[in-house]
Amino acid sequence: EMCIRDREVDVAESLDAAVPLLRRSPHRLAVVDLALGAGATNQEGLDVLKAARRHDPGCVVVLLTGYATVELAVAALTDYGAFSCLRKASFDRSEFRHLVHRALSQPPTSIEQAPRGAAGRERAATTPLPQSSRFPNAVLVAEDDAGWRSILLELLSDAGYEVRLCNSYG
Repeated sequence: EMCIRDREVDVAESLDAAVPLLRRSPHRLAVVDLALGAGATNQEGLDVLKAARRHDPGCVVVLLTGYATVELAVAALTDYGAFSCLRKASFDRSEFRHLVHRALSQPPTSIEQAPRGAAGRERAATTPLPQSSRFPNAVLVAEDDAGWRSILLELLSDAGYEVRLCNSYG
């Protein structure tokens, strides 16, 4: 744990360390890299999306990836509940700030499990949670690349958010 610009930053280096962070304190936003490790086929970020949805349902999740396909983006949005999917190759700081503002202008939601559909997938209904101190301006960033962690930390800290960084699903 260390302090950057008067903001607390938690760093998790393993799955066993990240899940308690999601359980311990709620986050208003999570920015998650798809590939948290070596190789274009690594998709551990999707596991982070699942964990955030399960343990931190009021959290808005944005998937960030250098390996996006249309199918993956659609799955992130529909199956994993991501707010948006951003490609690193076309990343724009101004657009990112606007996206974060848009995502956080909505009240936090709670996910309630509904009966399974015909395809066997769970459908989620969302209901607004009351605004309270339970939802601080905390943002979780799960990104394995130090350069991208630094960019996201700078942008989100400058916007007034408490940023928690982790470099892996763990």
